[in-house]
Amino acid sequence: MYQVPIPPVPPSPDVFIGQDAQVRELTATRHILESSRHTVESEAKQTAANSAARAQLDAQVAQIDQRIATIDQMIAGIQAVPPSDLAQLVGVPPYVPERALPKDIFVLSGVFIVCVLFPLAVAVSLRILRRGARRVAALPAEFADRLGRMESVIEATAIEVERIGEGQRYLTRVLGDRKADELLERPRPVAPYRIITPH
Repeated sequence: MYQVPIPPVPPSPDVFIGQDAQVRELTATRHILESSRHTVESEAKQTAANSAARAQLDAQVAQIDQRIATIDQMIAGIQAVPPSDLAQLVGVPPYVPERALPKDIFVLSGVFIVCVLFPLAVAVSLRILRRGARRVAALPAEFADRLGRMESVIEATAIEVERIGEGQRYLTRVLGDRKADELLERPRPVAPYRIITPH
């Protein structure tokens, strides 16, 4: 026995698609159901009247008739509703504008940053700086003694270098004066007489 597939009743669309398009779609579905009803009905006429196959085919015809009636009601309902109310019938959700932030939120966030976050940041940074200063100030006593000895040695070395520099300057000045006196006392050598011949 051949069983004709029965198309399901289209569910009510969630998106608004226009009255004519809905009526057209429902009408097409109704025609498909009618053709399958005729096929099942002609097959039922060919089978025996009291057989189990005939009972199944009659049940299929009843189901198809029920679906056709449902589609007829849906078409009548859509055509009865004015186009403005069709969106509510179909189930289109109402337009909800996107939620915008209130204008005061920027002012409040600015006040929060200035009054709460800025002082907190300053306090944390000062605490970090003080902690670092305490660590530097808390040197052990032997480091302080060594630094004191190094300072005295460096000062003594600087004094000695200064004395050496003074001695060098004095020696240079004395030697320079003696050289000048020798140059003044010594007579200048006379250059031998030369004869320049032309070549």
